[in-house]
Amino acid sequence: MSEVLIIGAGFSGLTAAWQAAKQGHSVHVISKGWGAMHWLSGCIDVMGYYPFDAAKPLASPTEGIAALIADNAQHPYALIGSDTVAAALESFQELCSEVGYPLHGEIDRNWLLPSGVGTARPTCLAPATMTAGDLSKVDSMLIVGFKQLADFFPAVIADNLLQAGVAASHVTLDLPTLKQRYTTEPTVLAKLMEHDSFQAELASALSSHLGDTARVGFPAILGQKPNMQVKDALEARLQRPVFEIPALTPSVAGMRLQQILVNAIRGLGGRV
Repeated sequence: MSEVLIIGAGFSGLTAAWQAAKQGHSVHVISKGWGAMHWLSGCIDVMGYYPFDAAKPLASPTEGIAALIADNAQHPYALIGSDTVAAALESFQELCSEVGYPLHGEIDRNWLLPSGVGTARPTCLAPATMTAGDLSKVDSMLIVGFKQLADFFPAVIADNLLQAGVAASHVTLDLPTLKQRYTTEPTVLAKLMEHDSFQAELASALSSHLGDTARVGFPAILGQKPNMQVKDALEARLQRPVFEIPALTPSVAGMRLQQILVNAIRGLGGRV
């Protein structure tokens, strides 16, 4: 067994540490701060556009990787090959599934999910908390914001989705629990969302806005923990699929992936 020191606790550093620990190495991760995962979407992007200035997103990362390799034999994707990329994705999916936070997708197909401004965002793997927002379907959606969450703009998202052909409406809620706050953060809302009383308050406030809406989109606040409990509970209350939309930082969805990796490293005897 060798000792492995990894500097940096972003996605690359934590993934490298997890893989090294799986192979039986004694791993120690050190970092000043938590790296970039508090800023990431919580999805796994492989290749969304190629050429990189293309107007339309790639339907398949595999096709983009093949074109990139043909154009640039020294690119990291060329050096490891698309099969290794696919195997890495599958390995991470297995880890997330084991802890009850599945990532859906495959290397041959990109999801198209709504961004924080309502544009179509291509990504390869998306958590189950986000996939009901799939823009390949045009089912109507209600985008929900909160008065105290200043960095999420449901009207902008809905307007841009309408222009893209998705029937979208929006509402900004001012819930009693939040009234004493001038502003709030995604992390605070994510913690509140884990309480039945707040879920009930939210569902009650939304009841008059749902109409025949097919699905409901929220900022990425469906619980701090990497599991499906908040999503499942809200879907039961609202009687329709719900989904998250990544927005400005801090990223609760990115922090969930960080939790999964840190726990995996420590579970294998590593230190972070």
